[in-house]
Amino acid sequence: MVVGAILLTGASLTASVLVLQVAVLPLLFRYSKSVQRKMVFSNCINYPKNLDFENPQSCNLVGGRNFNIVFESVVDNCTIKLGVWHIVPCSLFRELFVVHDYLSIDQRLLNELRKTRNTVVLYCHGNSNHRASPHRLQMYKVFQDLNFHVITFDYRGTAIAANLVSNLDGLCSSRGVCLPPPNALVLEAPFNNLLDEIECHPFSKLVSWLPYFRGSFVKPFMSSEHTFTTDCYLSRVPSLPILMLHSRGDRIVPYDLACKLHECIMTSRSKGGAPLVFHSFDRGHNDLCEDPDLPAVVANFLELVKKKRNM
Repeated sequence: MVVGAILLTGASLTASVLVLQVAVLPLLFRYSKSVQRKMVFSNCINYPKNLDFENPQSCNLVGGRNFNIVFESVVDNCTIKLGVWHIVPCSLFRELFVVHDYLSIDQRLLNELRKTRNTVVLYCHGNSNHRASPHRLQMYKVFQDLNFHVITFDYRGTAIAANLVSNLDGLCSSRGVCLPPPNALVLEAPFNNLLDEIECHPFSKLVSWLPYFRGSFVKPFMSSEHTFTTDCYLSRVPSLPILMLHSRGDRIVPYDLACKLHECIMTSRSKGGAPLVFHSFDRGHNDLCEDPDLPAVVANFLELVKKKRNM
């Protein structure tokens, strides 16, 4: 009787998982915009938890300040609040944090950012977790050691940055305010487009055997606002220097997708354009920041960009 009950329970669980896998999940993913959005951005995954973002030092970040940006979203018709960290170069620690004067630390940091000759990095991290995730803290440290300012905020990712640079001129024209274009774009573990990334993602192996896999999991993004066609975005900005960083052992964003992106951008620059550098590492998805060659790769690329601008 006991064995029979165990077998019956096991069979029931297996059947429930199967129904979820072949019916419930495909239907939810195909018809629910909310589910699609949560799966793509993974903003429900937050680790470590219960951090005090207002105090960057409590998050194991040295040399940073927190501030917030509040604006009205035209798309979602609501108020959006973004948490932001400004992380200063190591060379400025003593000047900004040890030498005290009548100005507050925030005011001193703001003044320094306005007049700085150091490189300023706008870091748009990837999906899931937040700006205090351990591997991202390590990446900020790499930039700090290179004496860069870092502006990092909780928004999602590589494709968003590519979309921004490709539409910056149009956004400026529509708003009547011209912003200076970035000097370069650095892509960390990029994919060519979201459709290919969905098909290649490890989680897709759970359902890719379904005959309606493409119709349920891929097709909804063909006409979605989340198509994230990084290859198309960056083909429109041949004058923008780009550095691509990718790991051969990346299982989340396969290396082949970065190769496809690189090939597409190269084709768009066949008749000339700004520098395009693709550097490969023997790492995984989240540990690229630990590679000892990374600082030199970034520094050499920026030196190349600087020389090209001065020619």
